[in-house]
Amino acid sequence: MEETQATVQQASIVSDFGAWLETLPVHFQIVALIVTTVVAIIIAKVIIAIIAGFIRNLAKKSENFTPLMGGFAIKIVQVIVWVITFMIVLGFWGVNLAPVIAGVGVSGVILGLALQETIASVFAGFMIAVTKPFAIGDFVEIGAVSGTIISMDTIAVGLNTPDNKKVVMANKLVWGAVITNYSANETRRVDMVFNLSYDADLKKAQKVLTDLMLSYPEVLKDPAPVVAAGEFGDASFQIYARPYCKSSDFWTVKFKFLQDAPNALKAAGISMPHRQLDVHVSQN
Repeated sequence: MEETQATVQQASIVSDFGAWLETLPVHFQIVALIVTTVVAIIIAKVIIAIIAGFIRNLAKKSENFTPLMGGFAIKIVQVIVWVITFMIVLGFWGVNLAPVIAGVGVSGVILGLALQETIASVFAGFMIAVTKPFAIGDFVEIGAVSGTIISMDTIAVGLNTPDNKKVVMANKLVWGAVITNYSANETRRVDMVFNLSYDADLKKAQKVLTDLMLSYPEVLKDPAPVVAAGEFGDASFQIYARPYCKSSDFWTVKFKFLQDAPNALKAAGISMPHRQLDVHVSQN
């Protein structure tokens, strides 16, 4: 009912404008139509700017309404406002809207088939905006690609890889892949493995590695670092070192520990055997 009333009101406005236009000379009619078209475009831009500003402010203040969701909302507003403006302007110019609407419907089907991949990415982007698996600045692994999120929009997600390459992935591919967000939690566990000879003192090795980890300011005291025996091999056994740190300190802790641990074990008289093969030759 409300839609019918709105249509009637729009038709009435267009009819009144047409009646007033017919009272003017021909050259003034053309000028009036051009001026009206320009004014309509300006009004549409002002309306879009006002609504877009409100949506952006809402996205900044709200935790649940993300900037990506705001981008979707702004796109929808733009489409609605421009479609309404387009129809009103065509009505002012005396164009019969029935064939136009029919043509738009047929064109919509053709464009839908031609742009189905893009449309799929748009809907996938909407799902990403709603579920929020990551945000700008997060370090993630999407399928086989790892990197820091640098951009998100309705079509694609941009990542910057650790070796400083930019990767752009369509939202459709992102939504269909396994997403691992390494920045989602404030802390991470660093997993490292060392091989020790069977004659090594396990308790001593545990103390050396634990003291080394606790000497780093980046390593958290709670939860405490873990050093434990792991799997047993042919010529050595594994010992696991697992400290916790802030997600931003992950690589700092890992690189420092891998550099310092062998020297600390060697200074304590604990050997780290290398893989070797002994060949015994029998002489007949």
